Amino acid sequence: EEVGRIYSQSRIVFNCSIAGDVTMRVFEGTACGALVLTDVVANGLEELFAVGREIVTYRDDEDLMEKIAYYLAHEEECEAIARAGQQRTLREHTYLHRMQRLTEILSRPEFRPLAPMRAASPEERWRARRVVYVHLHMLDALLDEARDRGSNPIQRAWAIMPALLRRLIL
Repeated sequence: EEVGRIYSQSRIVFNCSIAGDVTMRVFEGTACGALVLTDVVANGLEELFAVGREIVTYRDDEDLMEKIAYYLAHEEECEAIARAGQQRTLREHTYLHRMQRLTEILSRPEFRPLAPMRAASPEERWRARRVVYVHLHMLDALLDEARDRGSNPIQRAWAIMPALLRRLIL
């Protein structure tokens, strides 16, 4: 609620992606009617919004500062982009839209064969789970146990050797 209230009171919402991703701030800011100013990312942002008409991007700190000054001085243009971004978000980018799209994709027939365990017998499922569990957790459990006994790294490696060899040989 607090984020929504702050974004709704803001003319510009600044976003800087952490890993080149489109963050929730982009959708939250536009949904609240603010102009979202985000860094240029090559991850599909252009498929979600019309850059320059519904959202604005910046290249670096200098470009960011210039665009903030520009849009604060050109209030009508700022509001027009913010309004267009809000309309786009409410029309296409709500949680309901995402869930409908996800359901649509997962309902396609080609997704059924990608989960072969759905058709497996209970016994086959149990065996598969056991294999995965053993491979993923056996060595971790042995290492934790050796560490808890106060073993040094060499002793820990020696403690897992039988299980490791058994996995490699069998």
